[in-house]
Amino acid sequence: MNLFKKELKYNLKSFFIWGSVLIMFSLLFVPFIDGILQDSDSLKKFMDSMPKFLLKSFGTNTDTFFTPEGFFSTKGMTMAYILTGIFSVLIASNMFAYEYQKKTIEYLLIKPYSRLKIFLIKSFSLIFFYLVYFFIFGIANFLLFKSFVHYEYNINIINGFALYLFVIEMFFGSIAVLLSVLFQKTILTQSISIGLFVFMYFSDMLGFAIDSMSWIRNFTIFKYFSLNETVSKGHVFVLNSFIIILISLTIMYVSMIIFKNKEIEY
Repeated sequence: MNLFKKELKYNLKSFFIWGSVLIMFSLLFVPFIDGILQDSDSLKKFMDSMPKFLLKSFGTNTDTFFTPEGFFSTKGMTMAYILTGIFSVLIASNMFAYEYQKKTIEYLLIKPYSRLKIFLIKSFSLIFFYLVYFFIFGIANFLLFKSFVHYEYNINIINGFALYLFVIEMFFGSIAVLLSVLFQKTILTQSISIGLFVFMYFSDMLGFAIDSMSWIRNFTIFKYFSLNETVSKGHVFVLNSFIIILISLTIMYVSMIIFKNKEIEY
């Protein structure tokens, strides 16, 4: 319990900052949805004159853009994805790789904790932060849409957006944990993990925009909970999300085995 409190204490400030920025971006978009939709005719004419490639590269579908959830998925969720990807990696590396780099992991190992218990407590702390982040985003958007958006929208889609953020947290967080116990270096862990996120995110955008490059989307997780398809089909990819979360937990399990057996590198 003391170790759990320690993780909460040392990561609370960082969590508060990232959570506040996430809500701020929702505040920048949601209150203006009604105004955008009121001027949809003139904006649609302008968008129809733009190159289709340019629109598709930003995940913009003119058939769904002029709906509350369509507009938010194109604008607000882009920043939410990027923030979440970076946040999930940073907080995971702080809990694991940073302990190795500062040698504080040695202090934990001489306490009456087994390696298994240390890993599990840290993992529970990490998932706790991810869950709170997910709930904050979901509740904030629910309240913002209810307060500011007077056009008809599908609340299940809005809630699905929050689920997708949790999927991103779990997947890239688990990758960061694995790299932390393998390399025991903060910068290396963060660089590779964030680099993987950037590669997957922009590969998905590229594959969606260019038909001949659509195969590259198979190497990204974003294909399996596509924002564009979620809005256009009115369907949240719950099963796909659950499978990716299970894969993430499997990666965490592999990390636990390595953590139990790998010696600290000096």
